[in-house]
Amino acid sequence: MDATLERNNDHDTQTMPCGAVLGVALGSALGVDVDAALGVAALLSRRWVLPVAVALAPGPLRRFQLAVRVAGISPKVLTETLRFLERSDVIERVLVRESDTTVGVAYALTPLGASLGEPVAALARWSTSCCADRVRVPRGTDRRST
Repeated sequence: MDATLERNNDHDTQTMPCGAVLGVALGSALGVDVDAALGVAALLSRRWVLPVAVALAPGPLRRFQLAVRVAGISPKVLTETLRFLERSDVIERVLVRESDTTVGVAYALTPLGASLGEPVAALARWSTSCCADRVRVPRGTDRRST
């Protein structure tokens, strides 16, 4: 059961989840759009998004190269993840010349996808320095989801 907080706006009473109240307060205090941050957190929380993005950081890769670099990902999940990242404008399909007569399709980070590197690195540094022993994925959470 979610905890809620009642807020009186003139004569009507509105009930908000405490997490929403915390988000509004934190956003106001930091001067940030919490909804946008939650959207990015949702994108990054998908199981295979970061491993695929990290594999693409050095440059474009063909699908079979990604399958080798991202250990443990099934072909179906790789396809679903690539489609999701394309729809999210994190990656794009690019043509790569394999020989004088052969052109293949590869995947590359978009400028938006490449810009995730700095915030993800900052989050990793913060997590390592202060929270590694405290922040854990709760038991029963399905880590296999995409």
